[in-house]
Amino acid sequence: MRSSTAAALPPGCVQATGPDWVLVHPVPSVLEEPVARHLAMKRKSLEKIIGPPEERVPLIGARIRRARIAAVVLDGEVVGHLSYRMDGRGAVWPDWPRYRARFGLIGGAARYVATELTLRRGRRQDLYIESFAVDRAARGRGIGGALLTWLCEEVALHGKLAWRTELPEANLPAKRVYEKLGARHVRSVAFGPVARLLHTPRVLLYRWVHPGKEN
Repeated sequence: MRSSTAAALPPGCVQATGPDWVLVHPVPSVLEEPVARHLAMKRKSLEKIIGPPEERVPLIGARIRRARIAAVVLDGEVVGHLSYRMDGRGAVWPDWPRYRARFGLIGGAARYVATELTLRRGRRQDLYIESFAVDRAARGRGIGGALLTWLCEEVALHGKLAWRTELPEANLPAKRVYEKLGARHVRSVAFGPVARLLHTPRVLLYRWVHPGKEN
């Protein structure tokens, strides 16, 4: 790990390190803006709902709950993150006035509701992954595995049963990471007419159960 990167971060937020990266949680205030931007830019499932990255950033990148996000910093840049939803509250939430100002009353309301539907999933006994992404150039360094290991620790910390997530069936790299950690494919969901809106005809539901816990 490069000492200059760790030295610039507040004490206590570094949870894991690699040869050239650090994983932080909770997200320190100094990283709140770049982490929010990274999260918004990587939410491709919202592209047909609210637009490309430059549209998504001001709409969903303005507010985050830092305690529900882990981020990875490499060479001073945020290159990965994982955020989760628990007990009905997530790491990000859409800002209705911004939607209305950008798309108008009717268009804004439709997009706001659609955005909310992409976030309000999961079960009360599980943590639900809202967003999980590692920049392509930063892959192969163990960053994805470190983020998911942190999530497993969050399951135990909050007394929950498991974590779960959904991913497009074509996302083979994510499937490998999940399965390596012990998550299992529990079912598939076909979207039918809304498939074009979400960029995929089918998603796979994966679930990791805390060791010793029963379903």
